[in-house]
Amino acid sequence: MIGRHIASRILSSFIVILAVLTVSLAAMQIVRLGPLFLGAWVRLADAACLVGLVPFIAVGAPAALALATAAVASSMSRRGERQAIAAAGVRSVRVAAPALVLALAAFLATGALAVTAVPACFALLERSLASLAVRASLGSLPAGRFFELPGGGVLLASGRRDTDGGGVDLEGLVVGYEAPGGPDVFVTARSARILHSGDGTCTFALEGATVDMTGSDGGEVRIRAGIADLPVDLGALIRSRRDAVPPVLGTPTSALWAGSRGSVETHHLHRRLSLPVASLAIMLVAVSFLLLPVVRRPAVPPAAIAGLIVVYNGLVRACEEASRAGMADAALSAWLPAAVMWACLGAAALVVSRRILPGSRPAPSTAPRTRA
Repeated sequence: MIGRHIASRILSSFIVILAVLTVSLAAMQIVRLGPLFLGAWVRLADAACLVGLVPFIAVGAPAALALATAAVASSMSRRGERQAIAAAGVRSVRVAAPALVLALAAFLATGALAVTAVPACFALLERSLASLAVRASLGSLPAGRFFELPGGGVLLASGRRDTDGGGVDLEGLVVGYEAPGGPDVFVTARSARILHSGDGTCTFALEGATVDMTGSDGGEVRIRAGIADLPVDLGALIRSRRDAVPPVLGTPTSALWAGSRGSVETHHLHRRLSLPVASLAIMLVAVSFLLLPVVRRPAVPPAAIAGLIVVYNGLVRACEEASRAGMADAALSAWLPAAVMWACLGAAALVVSRRILPGSRPAPSTAPRTRA
């Protein structure tokens, strides 16, 4: 009965904390990727991929569970529930057992998701961001005004029409490129349909096209074609936003394990493997607070877990930069944050054992005091 009550309280707190963290992340990502959301029609699946909700939930769930466990331990001590349970003769292990079971379940789930679902979601995130980059660029194509293209080109269309599938049809198209060291290229077409793919590029399917090229020596070449394709990399307009998702994040774990690996690939492989191990250590530190009959300062458990999460994320970033700069071994730097978390767990276990184990403290002296 006690175990069920404690488990329900931990789960309810876990849901609230995870929801708050997820909404906060979504708000920050929407602000960061605002031009994409304003420049293109965004489906719900695109929005979920772009804000990275699935990887965040998979990775952030252990942190939310650790915070929930620490919050429940603090609440029980503040309300006197933990002292009443100890006075009733219930062992501390029985109180902490539900939290331990939840921590082990989260460890197994995080391990499975970190090596399978998270890379797949990052790959989908990269593809969705590239496709949406093109759609955002197409959405900002004006009619009757010049539109700047990557590489110094410009585009002018006398009219445009949005199709039902999210595409764009242009009329009276003029495209000009001034290639450094090469010929100047001007393309005119009666009409064009823009076909975009998921890799950040699109193709102008031209009808009634004419291509004029002027060389540096003044020579001119004119090519007429009834139908022609003109590839344009519109996604490069916001390439810096795509660089926020390194391709290695979307590489399957099996491919990283089996293929030839550089320092970046090795680091990310061991980082995926070490994530559930570090998460388990943080969750066990939170479980240790339930073993204590009395927590003198109720604010300490949540603050300690939040501090561990901040330290862990800071170590992950620092170790990644050190590995990228060649200052540390790729595999060892990936496992260092997990080792630090387990060292913190060892320190917490030592403190808890001194508080709850009989004979760990010297018994008070009962000898009568005498005055000199």
